[in-house]
Amino acid sequence: MSPQAVKALCESFPSARFEFKIEWETEVAFVADKLFAIHGFDKENYRILTLKAKPEDGEYLRQNYETIITPGYHMNKRHWISVRLDEIHDDELVQQLALNSYNLIVDKLPRRIRETCEKRDFHCGSLFFLVRYSLVFASRRKPLKITTKVLPS
Repeated sequence: MSPQAVKALCESFPSARFEFKIEWETEVAFVADKLFAIHGFDKENYRILTLKAKPEDGEYLRQNYETIITPGYHMNKRHWISVRLDEIHDDELVQQLALNSYNLIVDKLPRRIRETCEKRDFHCGSLFFLVRYSLVFASRRKPLKITTKVLPS
């Protein structure tokens, strides 16, 4: 799977964004400011895609795809897996793993954020700011009215 295909795949999910993280020198994919994919290189210089997985699924995948799927590089080895993109020839498997990673993150989001991300395709990072902002001013006597605007793509 090419780097452009990885980017297109990650950006195809609702409310997902894909960007280069300078501190890590790698590309990362977020949904509502939560990380669900990391695209970069491991210490052996393999091009990898690190994704979240259920512990039992990750263990199964690591056993059955020993040379292709490894424990998550620089991540919690129990909850993350790294897929060597130069060695895997099954793009559909990579797509399923990326979708699974995305869904695991979205399922853990607060209900209000999750529903907003599912209903609209806009940058959810701004919504997190609004929620935090409203919580800070929740102690005011007058309720704070916040309207959300859909950001242009």
